[in-house]
Amino acid sequence: MLAKLILISIFTATFSSDVYLSPVLRDAIDKYLSQKLRQFEEKRNEDVKRLTDRVKELEESHSMDMQIVTKRLQDAEDQLSDDARLFDKRMQEMKMHHAKELQAFSQRLQEMEAFVKDTGVISTPLEDKNNTEDIAILSNDIVHLSSREEGSRSISMSNRALGFKREHADRTLTKPSPKRDVVFEKENIIHLPFDSDIGVRLPGLVSPDRTQRVVPPENGVAFHALLQADVVNPTKGHIIQFQNIKTNIGNTYHPTTGVFTCPRSGIYVFSWSLRINHGPGHGINSEIVHNGVAFGYSAVGSGGSDDVFSESSATVSVQLVQGDEVWVRINSLYVGTNILSVYSMFTGFLVHENSS
Repeated sequence: MLAKLILISIFTATFSSDVYLSPVLRDAIDKYLSQKLRQFEEKRNEDVKRLTDRVKELEESHSMDMQIVTKRLQDAEDQLSDDARLFDKRMQEMKMHHAKELQAFSQRLQEMEAFVKDTGVISTPLEDKNNTEDIAILSNDIVHLSSREEGSRSISMSNRALGFKREHADRTLTKPSPKRDVVFEKENIIHLPFDSDIGVRLPGLVSPDRTQRVVPPENGVAFHALLQADVVNPTKGHIIQFQNIKTNIGNTYHPTTGVFTCPRSGIYVFSWSLRINHGPGHGINSEIVHNGVAFGYSAVGSGGSDDVFSESSATVSVQLVQGDEVWVRINSLYVGTNILSVYSMFTGFLVHENSS
């Protein structure tokens, strides 16, 4: 009712300036207006406070985002630095490995030259003369050559070839048979005066189709390594470095990086096993990697037990070419899981070398 009277008074005062307002009505109008002004002021202060709080929240959120971005950039720089150091280590190991291969190759060449020099293999064609003594000397040389090869190669001749007659030798020298074995020795041809059905195998001169398919022991590739110490709280993508080497034939496994480098193309078999600490909620998924691509997996978990260790193992086979790399890394894990050095190992070996 009072509000209506005030409105009527205001409209009346607007159209007629001569209207008289009593003191009581004037006080009521002033009081109402003052109350409205206070409400407007309080509302404005609330809006200002709300806006200030919102700006403060935005500033704090922006600050947190900047800290996260800064930390991620630092982590990326650290990872890049670690990758650069790992790359340098691998390059140095590859250089050392190549130097050893060159040294072994040079030594092998020297041994082959000394072998040829000691055995006195004929390097010039046999002259077409009636000289049966040359045939006997050549036969003896073949027998001696076969006996020098550690029992891995042999000469198979028929009794007819070993006991050929002088007439047959003379006829062979004067009129060579169209069926004869040809052996290449330093770009010179040796015509063996025997029929083609005589099986002759000289060391290092075997035809490709007679090459032994199983890898001989002297050309084997194999390694076996254990963990040197426990891997405490690793992260995803961590390459497991098995540094306690037990076997490393061919020096193809690098303990500082945990990477195997294929020296020769062929079929390889790899096996790895991991053991983790006991406790609830512990587990690791590992994988074996070929040039950065996983091709085998293994999982181990504690099963919620507080006093039982858990371990797992896996075996794979893969076709590799020279220069390929293979290693074991962590795919995923629970926080607080450690890899124990006991019963954790990495093994690999060549089972079939590709024929050239």
